[in-house]
Amino acid sequence: MKPGGLLTRPEVSPTSWPGTARYLVIAKHCVRRTTEPIEVRTANGTDVEVGSVVALADPDDLALVRIEGSPHGARTCSATSGHVICTPSTVYSPQAFNRVFLPGFTPGHETTLPMTRQGVPGPRETFCTSGAVPRSLCEWTSTSVPPAWVQNHVYAAARSTGANLLKGDSGGAVVSRTGDFYGIATDSGLYDSDHSNIDIMGYTDAARVLSDFRGYHMAPAS
Repeated sequence: MKPGGLLTRPEVSPTSWPGTARYLVIAKHCVRRTTEPIEVRTANGTDVEVGSVVALADPDDLALVRIEGSPHGARTCSATSGHVICTPSTVYSPQAFNRVFLPGFTPGHETTLPMTRQGVPGPRETFCTSGAVPRSLCEWTSTSVPPAWVQNHVYAAARSTGANLLKGDSGGAVVSRTGDFYGIATDSGLYDSDHSNIDIMGYTDAARVLSDFRGYHMAPAS
């Protein structure tokens, strides 16, 4: 599973400072139910729980994971006549930021770009996916959705001139080379019984993602 777009919404939470919670969009087929805890693997190989599933979007193969803000200590100070009084307080900061891994200027290295705008790929545009297994691929161009995929609620498709998505890439972001959010990857023709689809991937477009999760919008990059 690879998390895709990051959303936010106006709210007041009893467990987090207003505006610090973030919502990750992932593929629904990677989870089983709402309230399911979600873990990520850190650089040292430790699995850490970061949030839980709060919404499922059927039949569009999308799920939403809430990540609370992180608490840390601070001091709140106020001035009185001739004195400054400070009291301990707890403030919260977001734990997730809307940035996407894409190829860097040096071959074999990646960089992160802000992903704060939604868009639609142009007719001849070459665009990218940010995955967990082959990492980022920037060899996609728009193509027609295979007829058999339409009944499975695949709304957009792209064809690769190189590799395709592998298991574990579901839920990754589909983006422009400059980081515009195009959608969430859900399907790979690599595992299709119709071998003519071997170089095609399916995704849920950005407009439908935001329509499925009404009241949410793209989160800031920092």
